[in-house]
Amino acid sequence: TRAIAPTGTISIIGESSSGVEPRYCLVPGSRVLTTNLHWVPIESLNEGDEVVGFREKPIYMHTNKFVPSIVISKHFVRRPTYRITTDRGIIEASSDHMWVARRPFQYTKQSKANEGYQWVESRQLTPGMQIAFTIEPWTRDTSFDGGWLAGILDGEGHFKIRGHRAGARMSIAQNEGRVLDRIRVLLQERGVPWKERQVVQNHPCLSLEPLGTWHKLRLLGMVRPIRLLSGMEWGWTKLCGKQSPPATIISVVPLGEQEVVALGTSTQTLVAEGFLSHNCVAYKRRYLKANKHYYQYVVDPTAKRL
Repeated sequence: TRAIAPTGTISIIGESSSGVEPRYCLVPGSRVLTTNLHWVPIESLNEGDEVVGFREKPIYMHTNKFVPSIVISKHFVRRPTYRITTDRGIIEASSDHMWVARRPFQYTKQSKANEGYQWVESRQLTPGMQIAFTIEPWTRDTSFDGGWLAGILDGEGHFKIRGHRAGARMSIAQNEGRVLDRIRVLLQERGVPWKERQVVQNHPCLSLEPLGTWHKLRLLGMVRPIRLLSGMEWGWTKLCGKQSPPATIISVVPLGEQEVVALGTSTQTLVAEGFLSHNCVAYKRRYLKANKHYYQYVVDPTAKRL
């Protein structure tokens, strides 16, 4: 049997219960990346919202891509939880929540930096393991300098999602002088690395090009230049893992049972607090063995309702 509270909180009573049961859950307040470059609390998302996902299987990070993913369900449940502390951030999730992770990787001449990943539950993580990571969440820059930089990007900037392996390109063209000096200062203050090149030989115009796709997306998401955001073809073609060092786990601590959010997506994946994460929907499948009924949990992207 099942009991469903009016608030949407779900309680599963008894091992013989059947039907859909959410798993792989995150605590309220966990920030999820949306395709319009906002980090929003997981509990604020609703069915039909679009978040950033990636292909669930197989986990070949050197060929996987980020893609738009539609929220198909949201529930609140109670689960045993863990706090996972890494060198790139902290996140709390249910004990069975799954991450794209690997054990400490030994490089060889034949190996690639993004090999060896698999799905690992929170309770199976140990210090020293690595979780695939994108970038630390950002907040919108509403300062005067942030608005000024957004105007420069709209007036003098260029952004384009390129081919499958080329990622994204962003540049700001400006002659040497006080405006260019100010751009350099503001990029440095916001932690955005860049390189410079001369646009035309023997000409004072320089092109400033932020380095790394995730730093470019972070800059767009922070200052939000209207032209570049609205005119962008949203392809999410950047490869997972490339130019995004993984997060190394420092500690994994049990927190006991608490309320968590089970969010289901069309790709069965999402990006939470920068970590590559599974979504939060499963169903309970009954099978017969030795004249006894057993239950097995299987991820099901169509499981929208209880």
